[in-house]
Amino acid sequence: MEKGLYDIHNHILPGVDDGSEDLKMSMELIDMEYKSGVRNIIFTPHYIARSMVEKCRKMSDDMEEAFEKVKRECEKIHPDMRLKLGNELFYSDRIIEELNSGRAHIMGKNDKGNRYILTEFNTDIRHQDMKKAISRYQMSGYRPIIAHVERYDCLYKEYDIMDELKESGVMFQMNTENFLEGIFSSNKKYCLNLIRNGYIELISTDTHNKTTRRPDMEEAVAYLSKKTDGKILQKILYENPSAIFDS
Repeated sequence: MEKGLYDIHNHILPGVDDGSEDLKMSMELIDMEYKSGVRNIIFTPHYIARSMVEKCRKMSDDMEEAFEKVKRECEKIHPDMRLKLGNELFYSDRIIEELNSGRAHIMGKNDKGNRYILTEFNTDIRHQDMKKAISRYQMSGYRPIIAHVERYDCLYKEYDIMDELKESGVMFQMNTENFLEGIFSSNKKYCLNLIRNGYIELISTDTHNKTTRRPDMEEAVAYLSKKTDGKILQKILYENPSAIFDS
């Protein structure tokens, strides 16, 4: 029996990045997630490696504190909601050091010892530079999940490059908001094509607030259920995120 839907990329933790402003908003967002069928959340506040270790340590401590507050409140309202703390890592030369120190959080660890991480880049990054960054992660024992893969200019309709990255073990995450665009949206068609052709392993809400970037998993799943093969959707919605969450 499925354990409910998964949201492994969001900015619901209060006061730690450009997402939720306070605990009240965080609990309202979690309630919206719950009503949309989500029962498993990995919180992924932005993590940008600072030049001073003290600032990185404080940033990490603030995230841990916010996570514990939300977890305590959630246990009162939705005791069956499972929560974990991860990060959306902005790639830089120092990010490996932050991961190795434990200040930046992984998403999970598989039985082969590879540690899943969610990472993002500047949207105009060159594919050569992205490959170098991915290689650095992998050589350090991390398995990258590229956040909102649909945003990167260097990957747009560059299927050979995407194939190469996937063959190396990279996973691709896509935002649910793409499937709520109008029927004539070329971006929506592109994203659906990536799903149908097996490029996407994960979809997530990338929630930031209750209005413009809100929890919308239920609507996206309803749309994809009509447009996508059931076996593909089963992997994206349950098997792949479960392998990360429960690792």
